[in-house]
Amino acid sequence: MERKHIILIAVVVVAVFTIATMISIVTPTQRGVRVTLGKAGDTVVSPGLTLKAPFFIQKIKKYDLSPKQLEMKFSMGSDAAVTSDMQSVACTLVVYWTYEESRILEIVNGYTDSTIKSLVKDNALGAIKEVIGKYSIYDIVEKQEDVLQKVQAALVSRLAKYPVEISNITINNWDWSAEFDEQIANTMKMAQQVKVAQQELEVTKQQAQKQVAEANAAKEKAEIEAQMKVAVAAQEALAREKEAEGKANAAKISADAEAYAREVQGKAEAAYYESLSKYSDIITALRQLDIDEQRAKKWNGVEVSTYVPLTGTGAIVTI
Repeated sequence: MERKHIILIAVVVVAVFTIATMISIVTPTQRGVRVTLGKAGDTVVSPGLTLKAPFFIQKIKKYDLSPKQLEMKFSMGSDAAVTSDMQSVACTLVVYWTYEESRILEIVNGYTDSTIKSLVKDNALGAIKEVIGKYSIYDIVEKQEDVLQKVQAALVSRLAKYPVEISNITINNWDWSAEFDEQIANTMKMAQQVKVAQQELEVTKQQAQKQVAEANAAKEKAEIEAQMKVAVAAQEALAREKEAEGKANAAKISADAEAYAREVQGKAEAAYYESLSKYSDIITALRQLDIDEQRAKKWNGVEVSTYVPLTGTGAIVTI
């Protein structure tokens, strides 16, 4: 191979290597800062492909913004937390934290990763011991959720001036002396007995309330039934009264009708007889004619008495 070919290959390799050192990739969870010859830039590099000066001249310092976990275990001993009543308490504290994105430039200029981690750890220890020291051992047992919230608030307050954010904390594996464990067991037993007694009392109260409610219901039912009976009796009395009034009215109407009928009949008869009186002379004359006719038929030339016997209806008696 000729010398010039070797030189060309060497140049290409150096060029490729140089270009490779000029490329840097920032992932979606990362933010970067350009550091040129040991001096940090004044802008934050966003996620994606970015170019930089080759080799050691410039580098991209990257910070992962995904939450980081820091676990601290307290044991029953010199590092245990102490309550307000001088009882030792052990637990496991887990802190979830991340870099504060808006202060990335502050981090690169004033802190290292190990410094940030030490700050979180030291302040977490101080926060949990500070909070536990305000509670008695009994309160720690009963108010663990309250303790957790206060420890997180204390830790956030302690780290407010540093470029980190606390996303969450957990406290578990609580531990204390064997003597206090026994006290807790006895207390829980007594609490259970008290709870049972309270439940029995509550049952008794409920039964008494049920009996009172049933008695009141029976009383109300009796009152309602009595009211209904009174109402029914009143309705029945009213119905009888109306029925009697109806019968009385009917009898009166019937009597009035009969009297009226008799009055009409009397008036009709009176009118009839009055009309007959107008023709009495004619009727008398007709009767006389009948008498004369009968007399003439029976006359034999001998003068006879003028007396003619008559029937009750006025007819001539045949002799």
